[in-house]
Amino acid sequence: MTLFVLLLIVAVGFLRRKDWRVPGAEVAIAVAAFLAVIAPWTLRNWAAFHRFIPVNDQAVGMLEWNVQHSDAPADEGKGWVGLLGAQLRTKDATKGELAGEKFLAELDRGGIAGSERKSRLWGYILDHKKYFLVQRLRNAIFFAAPGVDWWIQSGRLKTGEVQRSAPFLLLALLCHGIFYLFFFWRLFLLARGELDLPLTFLVLFFALYWGTYALLWGEIRFSIPVYPILILFAPWERSFRPKATVATAGPAIGDSRS
Repeated sequence: MTLFVLLLIVAVGFLRRKDWRVPGAEVAIAVAAFLAVIAPWTLRNWAAFHRFIPVNDQAVGMLEWNVQHSDAPADEGKGWVGLLGAQLRTKDATKGELAGEKFLAELDRGGIAGSERKSRLWGYILDHKKYFLVQRLRNAIFFAAPGVDWWIQSGRLKTGEVQRSAPFLLLALLCHGIFYLFFFWRLFLLARGELDLPLTFLVLFFALYWGTYALLWGEIRFSIPVYPILILFAPWERSFRPKATVATAGPAIGDSRS
């Protein structure tokens, strides 16, 4: 996940220079600084696990999460729109009823682990390519939804109960969704070359962060850390811009009337 920052550094460098030739020296310095920051943790991982792990080893965890929350055999007969609609209807992946969870249970019963387990998980995903492609779009949509996990975990709400209610959807649109509209507006300004460098960095950071989690995870809670950035996309500069004052012409220097 952390490696997407490298793409961000390079992208900001291109946009700042407005020159699509690769700025070799700047990219090399940025990459070297980035690697220097994560190097202590990489060395710690080598000492603890005797394997090269740059930051973390969640590859299998991400595969298993996506497979666990899938119900491909039950939904895959639908068209693209129907498949997306089926995936947007939240299903509880803790009851052992989803096809993906049953598949993982079979792997556990067979004691399958390590590289063979990874191979089986990838094989399951490739066998249901259409389903998991649509799951990426579902993940992007869920990322943009208001986080309610803390209410679900505390027992105040049931999974999927509040997300489908009209009052919640209206409140989400007014108090949460509007900031995503501001993000797309800023993205449009970026495409036109009308953003300054700080906002360019924030827009690219948010876009890459959102895309990364749409590709890998579908958990709403991962969007919560970037809420402050989302709020910054509102046109605050128009609210705090000082009003222009009309200057009155004074007597010219050397005017006898002064």
